[in-house]
Amino acid sequence: MQWDASLHAGFSTATPWLPVNPNYKVINAEAAIQNKNSIYHHYKNLLSLRNHGTFKNVLIYGKTVPKFADLDNIMAYERVLNDQKVLYFANFQNKTMEFNPSDFTGNLLSNNYDELLIQDGKFIAQPYQAIVIDRNV
Repeated sequence: MQWDASLHAGFSTATPWLPVNPNYKVINAEAAIQNKNSIYHHYKNLLSLRNHGTFKNVLIYGKTVPKFADLDNIMAYERVLNDQKVLYFANFQNKTMEFNPSDFTGNLLSNNYDELLIQDGKFIAQPYQAIVIDRNV
C-alpha cells in the first residue's frame, strides 16, 4: 500500500522484498486525502449519501434503471423509488463525451471535478468523471 511520499511509500521502514511503484510520491493515500477531488473523497461522499436519510431508501431499495447502455465505457443508471430518482454516471475513459444537458438536470450531489461543464448547449463529460445527481429537483 502506498501510504505516503516517504521512503518505501510509508509501507515499511525495512526494504520491501518487492519494489515500490515509482509513482508513490504522487499517488498515495495521504495525497488522496488532501485532494478533495480524489477517489477517496468521492467514495466517502457516496457512502455518506447512502446513509443519509433523504437518499437512503432510494439508494438501497430503489429499482435500477440503466441509462446510456449503448455507449462503451460509460456506466450510468438511475435508482428509482416511488417519485424519487438519483442518477449515477461515470465516464470510464480518457476522453470527453457530449450529452444532452437535460439528462443531467437536478441537484448535484457528488462530482469528482470542480464543476459540470456545459458548452454549446451540451454537457461535456470529462475523462474519468463520476457524478451523482438528485433528479427530483
